[in-house]
Amino acid sequence: MIGVPQTTTSQPRRAGRTISVIAGAIAGFVAVGLLIAGGVVLWANAKKDDAGYISTKSERVSTSTYAVATDNLDADIDAPDWIVSPDHYGKVRLKVTPRNGKPLFVGIAPTRAVAAYLSGSAHEQLTDVSYPRFSASYDYYPGGLKPARPAAQRF
Repeated sequence: MIGVPQTTTSQPRRAGRTISVIAGAIAGFVAVGLLIAGGVVLWANAKKDDAGYISTKSERVSTSTYAVATDNLDADIDAPDWIVSPDHYGKVRLKVTPRNGKPLFVGIAPTRAVAAYLSGSAHEQLTDVSYPRFSASYDYYPGGLKPARPAAQRF
């Protein structure tokens, strides 16, 4: 009788194939994620104006008190500069228009300085902004003092 050699697959070979399939699937998922992220970046880049800004629709933030303040505004996503460079994704610009025609002051200062400046005066703290349907949440701080003119402050 002529014997037919039986082919047996060794355990290490099967394990190697399994690991290769898993690694390939992971690499495929990562590649798809990078393609989607790249598409979003290209779309956002196409939305920039000539000055390098990406514009959104206007939203109203208002108060009947002396001021609307916020805590620290953290626009840093802790990524390398070559990824989050303003040259890549645009710049931040805030355009403010008063509705009543009265002068309006908009300033950026350290949180502690603003808290000291507004201490004792009625103001609201912007605590949350939600999108895509814009909504803003505020905390009210009562007070009877009128703050000094903001332009006279050193912050």
